[in-house]
Amino acid sequence: MCVAQVALLFDDEAMWREAIAAPTACGGRWPRGITSDYLWWEQSLGYNNYVVWRCFPLFSTAGVYGHAAELDQEMGVAENLMLSLVYLRFPNGLVPNPADSSGCPRAEP
Repeated sequence: MCVAQVALLFDDEAMWREAIAAPTACGGRWPRGITSDYLWWEQSLGYNNYVVWRCFPLFSTAGVYGHAAELDQEMGVAENLMLSLVYLRFPNGLVPNPADSSGCPRAEP
C-alpha cells in the first residue's frame, strides 16, 4: 500500500470505519481466532508472531493519523500474543511446541 492510499484511508472517515468494522478486520477476526490464553486457535506459536508483525504497520500508522485509541483493544490483544511465549516458556526458556513450530524455540523475558 502506498503512502497516498494510506492517507486516503485515514482521511476518509467512512472508509476508515468500514476498514476497522469489517468481519475480516482484527476486531472481527480475533475473537474467533485467538483463545483466552492468547494463542492462535491452531496453537501455532509462529503465527502469533506473524499476526503481530503484520498488524504493527496498521497500529503505528493509525497512531500517526490520530486513530490509535480506536485500536486500543486490538493493540492489547497483540501485546498479549507477543507475551504468550514468555508466559508459556519452561524454566529453562524453551517454548513448548504445540502445533507447527519447528525446533525448540527459546523465549527470553
